[in-house]
Amino acid sequence: MAFARKPHAAPPVAFDGSAGVYLFCGDESFLRRTHLHTLVSKTLGTKDDPDADASMAISQFAGGEVSLAAVLDELRTLPFLAERRVVIVQDADALIGPHRDALEKYAEKPCPTGVLVLLADDERSNTRLYKAIAARGGLVLCERLAQSDLARWIRERAKDTYQKTVDYETASLLADLIGDDLDKLDSELAKLATYLGAERKTITPEDVDELVANQRMHEAFELTAAIAGKDATAALTRWNDMLSKDPNSSYSSVGLIAWQIRQMLRARALRAQGLSRDEVLSRLRMPFSVRERFAEQVNKFPERRLRMLLA
Repeated sequence: MAFARKPHAAPPVAFDGSAGVYLFCGDESFLRRTHLHTLVSKTLGTKDDPDADASMAISQFAGGEVSLAAVLDELRTLPFLAERRVVIVQDADALIGPHRDALEKYAEKPCPTGVLVLLADDERSNTRLYKAIAARGGLVLCERLAQSDLARWIRERAKDTYQKTVDYETASLLADLIGDDLDKLDSELAKLATYLGAERKTITPEDVDELVANQRMHEAFELTAAIAGKDATAALTRWNDMLSKDPNSSYSSVGLIAWQIRQMLRARALRAQGLSRDEVLSRLRMPFSVRERFAEQVNKFPERRLRMLLA
């Protein structure tokens, strides 16, 4: 699975609306959605008031269908039942392109009662608009996380949202199993938090093994076993069965099989270094429920065939 480059450092975001203009860069939908919710709730003071109705203070436009004049008029209209009005422009690249100079001037002195939110994908970091908004604390990076950042994100999300602790090894195991889809990772964290209940505060590898790995890995290992045995009928039957349960799982299933093959190659390399079977399984963070089957399959696949399958 390919991962995007690690996002560059950015100044802290003023999520209370004080920046006046906000630029959301990147297409990671989970980060964009959660950051936008935080910004709106803090700006309009609804964070601690779940019954508050902020709909009258929020306007949304499509960047390719609205004029800059209309957006500015909305920003300068006094808010109703709120201190500020939030104006959100979806697909903002289409608005920024022809109106960059005007937006740069507005960003220097935004309307005090209006908060402009530009949801863009391609705004470059070397533009004056980008730099001006970043300097005000309005730059919100929503880029896909690099693989090396997933475990950190899982640990922070578990602590901040679900009040659970996850060590680095367990978070890395969860990232290996699910991939870089933050929506899916958050869904699994929610299930794990519910599974643990209020009493238990730490998510363990055994919990991930029980609730996450068992759902996907056993079927994938049966498929890999069929491939190892060169049984095309059994392999295709297992593959079709996996897809029948989730028609949208083809990409994630291929990713899981590729993960298994990479782990087998790593296992062979570690054994060549002199590590014992149990040390290899521990080093690879292999879920307990599939360790025996994994060890068997490592012996069945020659290294050359593993590299051919991965390619």
